[in-house]
Amino acid sequence: QGATLLAGAPAAYNGATAYVVGELVESGGTNYYCIADTTGNAPPNVTYWYAMPSDGTFEIPNAYAEADLFEINYVQSQDVLTFTHPNNPPMELRRLGATNWTFIEINFVSVLDAPANITATASTGSGSTTYTYTVTALDETGKEESLQGTEDDVTNDLLTGSNANTISWDAVTGASRYNVYKEDNGLFGYIGQTTDTSFIDQNITADISQTPPIQQDPFASSDNYPRAVSYYEQRRNFGGTNNNKQNIWMTRAGSESNFSFSIPTRNIDAINFRIAAREENTVRHLIPLVDLIVLTSSASWIVTSVNSDSIEPDSIAVRPQSYVGAAAVQPLVIDNIILFAGARGGHVY
Repeated sequence: QGATLLAGAPAAYNGATAYVVGELVESGGTNYYCIADTTGNAPPNVTYWYAMPSDGTFEIPNAYAEADLFEINYVQSQDVLTFTHPNNPPMELRRLGATNWTFIEINFVSVLDAPANITATASTGSGSTTYTYTVTALDETGKEESLQGTEDDVTNDLLTGSNANTISWDAVTGASRYNVYKEDNGLFGYIGQTTDTSFIDQNITADISQTPPIQQDPFASSDNYPRAVSYYEQRRNFGGTNNNKQNIWMTRAGSESNFSFSIPTRNIDAINFRIAAREENTVRHLIPLVDLIVLTSSASWIVTSVNSDSIEPDSIAVRPQSYVGAAAVQPLVIDNIILFAGARGGHVY
């Protein structure tokens, strides 16, 4: 809806400026909100600009219909609100400033490009053994890792003397360092990390317990949009799509939107599991307390770790708490108590 502007009027539109989603401009006495990255597309171009109401309020356009409002689920983390609805892709409302807000679809794939032009060369020595390499890029936190780049191989014999292979690649925008992997028995195993765009392998043993991430976007299409969202144990959690009503998805540990996993599985990998139940239980709400409480249409469940440690892909425990279903109304958490509307009968539990 709308809110009174909290700051002065926006600057006049400048055709030479590359505006991005969320920015405000003034043109012809009307304030416009940028809805698509643009350069030189002057308002009132409805493809790029949304005209603000003339009464001075600040509105953000969105795709929700009035009939959708009662099934919208949301969770807040500082200046970011996450919205979910089974008929709409997951969205984020981000407050970047008093008059700079963005409402955009969440990107569930890495923002980092895979390293390009990976080249492996025999820097010293020769031989008949083939070595294959690939590289990924990491952001400054080390939590966000790109897909692996194209593979390249070289023939050498690293068991002989000082023979070595040099792997090089192009720099990736936004990357602070790179992971280098070498193939071993069909898997790429980690052999080192560098802040440069080259790496020397002097017969380093590949660690196949750490392999390049495999990325996935579980919410990429209609009927695969989640209806529930929350945070738990440093993961953003989603649940209950039309196609997979009893499933819960947890992002990679320490990540907001990364659903990557590895082969073999690592503790920090994204998690996807289905609640096995006697009857269909559409996930409607996720509430983090000591355990993650899952309210469904027919029952409530507790999600915790098998061994009381942090939740990991191989340690998920799901136990029934009650067989009272929940309505779509957003529950309230008061102290350590959850109040929710029942699915039937107009009761509050």
